[in-house]
Amino acid sequence: MKLFRSAVPAALLSFAGILAGAAPADAILLDPTERGSYRGDINIFGTGGAGTAIGNFQTGINGPELRSFFNFDLSGISGTVTAATFSINLLGTFGSGAPGSTTFGLAPITTETISIFDVTTDIDALVTNAGGAAAFADLGDGFSYGSASVSTDTVSGTLDFVFDATGLANVNAAVGGNFALGGALTSIDGGQGFEFLFGDSQDVQSTTRLNLQVRTDPVPEPSVYGVLAVGLVGIVALRRRRHVI
Repeated sequence: MKLFRSAVPAALLSFAGILAGAAPADAILLDPTERGSYRGDINIFGTGGAGTAIGNFQTGINGPELRSFFNFDLSGISGTVTAATFSINLLGTFGSGAPGSTTFGLAPITTETISIFDVTTDIDALVTNAGGAAAFADLGDGFSYGSASVSTDTVSGTLDFVFDATGLANVNAAVGGNFALGGALTSIDGGQGFEFLFGDSQDVQSTTRLNLQVRTDPVPEPSVYGVLAVGLVGIVALRRRRHVI
C-alpha cells in the first residue's frame, strides 16, 4: 500500500508536468500576399505593382501623399504567436534625400519617421484598389506597432518593428485569416513637396516580412489520460479507506 500511495502523487505530478510544459516555438517567415501604396489626392493605388506581392510601397510625399499597406495570409498558422517582428529591407530603395537632390532649390530633408499602424479596412477592398478615402486615412491612423527614424538617403539595411503585447494580441486574433499593416510618414512638414522613403521598391530584393514565433501546445497521448485515471481512482480509494477506518 505504501508503494501505491507514493506512486499516485508521482503519476499526477508527471501528468501535470506534461500539461504545463509548452512546446518550443517555431520560426515562421511570411512574405506579403499584397503590398503597395494609396494616393491621398484620389484615394486609389498610387504606385507600380500595388496589390501584388512585390508592389512598390513608396511612403510619404511625392507630389500627393502616399501611404503603404502590407497584407499577410495567416490561414496556415496553427498555434499561439509568442513573438512577432515586421521587417522592411531597404536594399535597392531610395528616399527624397538622395545625394545631389534638391526640391525647388532647397536642400532635402535628411531624416523622416515611418510609423506602422493597424488596419481595420476590409482586406478585399484594400488589396483590390477599392478602399477609397477611408482606406487611405486608415493606413496612417489607429494603433501603432512602432516607429523608426530613417535617413532619406539610406539605400540598405533593415527596419525592424517588434510587436508589444497588444500587437501580439492583434496577430493572434487574425490567425486563420488575413493580417494587414499600414505605413505612413509621421514627420511630414509639408513645406518641401517631396518627403518620402522606399522609392523604387517594386522589386523582390526590397523584402517586407512578418517574422513570427509560433508555439503549438502539445496534445497529451491517450496513455497519459490513462495515468490520470489510475491516479484519480487511487485517490478515491484512499479517501474511502480512511473514512472506513
